[in-house]
Amino acid sequence: MNRDIAILCFIATLSVGLSACDSNTPRDQEMGNIPQSDAGRPTSGVLEYHLEWDTEGVERIETGWELVTDLGYTVQIEWGYVVTYSVSLVPCPMASLSPVLQLIEWVFPSAYAGHGDIADQSAIEASIAESLLDMSSRVIRRTDMSESRYCDAFILFARGDLGTITDEADLDADGISVTLRGRWLPPGGMTPTPLVIETDLARGELQSSFDQSADALINRPIEIGPDSPGARIRFVRSLSTLFDGIDFETALERTVARGVLRNLAEKTTFSRE
Repeated sequence: MNRDIAILCFIATLSVGLSACDSNTPRDQEMGNIPQSDAGRPTSGVLEYHLEWDTEGVERIETGWELVTDLGYTVQIEWGYVVTYSVSLVPCPMASLSPVLQLIEWVFPSAYAGHGDIADQSAIEASIAESLLDMSSRVIRRTDMSESRYCDAFILFARGDLGTITDEADLDADGISVTLRGRWLPPGGMTPTPLVIETDLARGELQSSFDQSADALINRPIEIGPDSPGARIRFVRSLSTLFDGIDFETALERTVARGVLRNLAEKTTFSRE
């Protein structure tokens, strides 16, 4: 099954109820910026997700940051947020299914209940609006994990809800997955064109969709629980490729938004410790 078809099927099932969610951070989920001294492996029963940004190829400027895309466009960003709606691991019995069946089995029970949360203890239970200017790394800890074996990892960018955690008190992320403000210049051009993106589109990615290496979870599963060592999963999102493949001079606004989400999801790298 083509990866894009599988992901589209997943988004279709998820769209049943994302906007109805109203999550609060549970007691067994802790969140914050990554401590500098946080080098040791998590203790038994603890799962850590590290959400990080790869800024290689991105240049800081007075108003924010800029990059040059693969098509030669210069893009300057002054302000923006992306909503990381969920990150999760995939239990091995489910990871053995085809991508489409895996995602339908995983999401449909909760979607029919009126919300789109992933039905597994490893899933974060509060979405996060992450600044594309600050670009801080974050750590999310799930504690008291029961004994489980996982064979895949998943990340979802989707529209926020009333429970979305934000860094800005007046930021309204409800119904928005990505919002950006800036400008773009054509190759060799000197006159900037305003760039405004605000969309409710969603996009998710499974590690197994693109990583079949020996170290991937599908080939080297991870066990987490009170009788197993803790685990750390890193999701690194690339900024330098955020606008790749987008022809700003001809693309419609929704096409640009779709391209940003596609690049955001497909260029995310996963690693485990």
